[in-house]
Amino acid sequence: MKFPDGIDAVINCVGTNEIRPFGDLDFALFLHLMQINTWFTIELTQQLLPAMVARGTLLHVVSNASHVPMRHSLAYNCSKAAQAMAVRQMARELSKPAQVSIMGVSPGKLSGTAMSTYIDQRVCEVRGWSPQQAADYFSANSVTGLETPAETVAVVIETLIRSGASRFMSGAVLEMVG
Repeated sequence: MKFPDGIDAVINCVGTNEIRPFGDLDFALFLHLMQINTWFTIELTQQLLPAMVARGTLLHVVSNASHVPMRHSLAYNCSKAAQAMAVRQMARELSKPAQVSIMGVSPGKLSGTAMSTYIDQRVCEVRGWSPQQAADYFSANSVTGLETPAETVAVVIETLIRSGASRFMSGAVLEMVG
């Protein structure tokens, strides 16, 4: 695929999860999540790099699952941890020679998205919890007990890019703990 030259910023927020107990995890699902959540990040960066040389920011939305184990999400956690490392490694190899910023944002538990709705429903199904039990668990295990509104993540990303701050943060994965 050929992209037009002069792209200033790309935000990659592609990701998928399948909440499944460890005993039900199979290799095909594991590879599928690695392909979507990790390989796509690498391939997208490879494809976009020529159009972004000396000017661009590639910002990949990672996940707090990259550094916080989530029960019944082994494949997702592994794929997001690999994605976060890919972001750091690509930045180390590409930032100086290509003058491109490559970074990640880990938004914490988002509210009001299709993924958050899926997670809320599936966690209750798999663990046999009520919605209140799931909310209590989240609150007890998060720093603030708050879910991050998607709009807040968008403002943070826009600020990083428009202000030029992302140029100084290449290789970072910014954690929004929520």
